[in-house]
Amino acid sequence: MRTKVKLNFNLSASTINSFCACPWSFQQSKILLRESISVPSVPLVVGQAFHKLLEMFYQTKSWRTYDLFQNWEKFFDIETKIQGAKGDPWLKFAKGGGFTMIKNWVAMAKKNNWLHEAYLFDDMKEGIETEFMIPYDNDRYEINVHGFMDLVIESNGKVYILDWKTGKHSEEKYRLQALIYSWAIYKQYGIIEECVRFVHPAKKQNMIVDVHVRDEDYQIVAKKVNSMFDAIDNNHFEKNVTGDCKWCKWVDCSNNSNSKLKELITNMENE
Repeated sequence: MRTKVKLNFNLSASTINSFCACPWSFQQSKILLRESISVPSVPLVVGQAFHKLLEMFYQTKSWRTYDLFQNWEKFFDIETKIQGAKGDPWLKFAKGGGFTMIKNWVAMAKKNNWLHEAYLFDDMKEGIETEFMIPYDNDRYEINVHGFMDLVIESNGKVYILDWKTGKHSEEKYRLQALIYSWAIYKQYGIIEECVRFVHPAKKQNMIVDVHVRDEDYQIVAKKVNSMFDAIDNNHFEKNVTGDCKWCKWVDCSNNSNSKLKELITNMENE
């Protein structure tokens, strides 16, 4: 029996999806530790700011829409600096659309009984941005499944896992993420949660995408992970022939800007 080798990355929905999209790009990022060229993204600014806003919402239990509006501007401006998106002509439209998104989210939260404390199952910890790091049981590599659940909540005796989305995708696009969340809740607390809710407080039409996890989904994911392990074993990573994967252009990790981003965040927190 061979000795397990510890991999220097974790399993997550984004990790598995990146391998399936382009194994070569996966190798550059996860195995060779190179970093893709990043381009300022207004949707990323919106998504990050909205997640931080709702995290603050549940931590402070500040239920007023007015407070959400005020903090939306603050978080939006911080994320604009972090993502290097200042000067993008779409920023003002994105910030303005955020106010409508917040109003719609409050309406959805009232309708679905989300306006109460987040809920987790040990030591009365709150289920906000719930992090998990769980060993993936296999006989080939030592690796953990890692992720964050935006909100774990109990309503009328039922547990809900909620994930906030500022863009729209289909149920199938979310299936892998839902599977990992459901698996994590079961592994940590022994609770079977077969439905994960992806919440879209859109400007025109609110949407809740419920993803119901199926038994066959676990087998599909296991095959994908085994294919990843096969590629690592054989050091064989094929390149996506279309060349449109976001990782297909990369720079050496020594030139990345992570240290600059950390410095920027620290300075803003001290202001």
